[in-house]
Amino acid sequence: MRTQQVLSSIRAVARNGLPAATRLIHTTAGAASASEAAAFDWRKVAAVVGASSIAAGAFTLNQNRKVSLEASATVDEVIGDASSFKNGECYEVRVMGGKGSILVSRLEDKFYATGASCSHYSAPLVKGVLNVETKHVSCPWHDAEFSLETGLCINGPGLDAIPVYPIKVENGKVVVTVPREFVEMITPKMAKRDPNNHTTFAIVGGGPAALAAAEVMRQDGFTGRIVVFSKEKYAPYDRPVLSKNFSASFEKIALRSADWIREADIDFLYGKTVKHVHPDKKTIECEDGSTHSYDKVLIALGADPRTLPCPGHDLKNIYPLHPHLHILKKKKK
Repeated sequence: MRTQQVLSSIRAVARNGLPAATRLIHTTAGAASASEAAAFDWRKVAAVVGASSIAAGAFTLNQNRKVSLEASATVDEVIGDASSFKNGECYEVRVMGGKGSILVSRLEDKFYATGASCSHYSAPLVKGVLNVETKHVSCPWHDAEFSLETGLCINGPGLDAIPVYPIKVENGKVVVTVPREFVEMITPKMAKRDPNNHTTFAIVGGGPAALAAAEVMRQDGFTGRIVVFSKEKYAPYDRPVLSKNFSASFEKIALRSADWIREADIDFLYGKTVKHVHPDKKTIECEDGSTHSYDKVLIALGADPRTLPCPGHDLKNIYPLHPHLHILKKKKK
């Protein structure tokens, strides 16, 4: 119920031409609880907002939020007979003499061409799930979900978009326009901070959901201040990897580097634990005694790691896999 209320609020904001990636803590149902905040899917929110522009190499994102190609850096290539592509199926096709791969999907007799790899960990999307109704393809590894029409990551752990290529049928042949230089993913272009915009949007929590929300706001053209309160001392990272690759360096699992976050004009307050949020005063009180004012706030607390359900789980040299600080300490020993 609360998710629907939030989505309705955001759609209303979007229709009024204001920054759309917002969530008010003081909704009609009251303040959001930690469990509700943890379950809130910001990628579903991202799907309803507009965008300004995205650019990377030969690619641009037009006003319809579609990652497209610049004509001067492309070539048309015939990839096969239309009859060889079945409805409801997707195919990985090598192009440019094997220089690159694209994903070709056919849904209800319409063709779509996108990047062939997930922007999260480069999984082959041809092995994923194709949704005919939504026109989305889901990654087979971690369920990142991409729009076949726009290339945008709609759901899941991915942050970057995948490219979209023009495709058509001529004389029974499928022709796709591909770039001379391939890119696997496209990082959205962010709006820059405007010192004359004094609106402050606060985000409580420093994990992937907080980062995704901040990025969507900048992508949508929000030029006010974005401040993120994170109790960790690190930029957001891919936490599931901690249980799969004990030798991974932090640089390899960071979703964005601290430098990237600074360049996006997102103020991350590391090691800052929030004690209270006061919607009536629009202030945030931290455990260190500091108080911060805001105009709007998003609660994205994430979750705490599970501990062993037995005596001794707190003994020396027994560590949870989150936060990453424990792994760093363990590796030093």
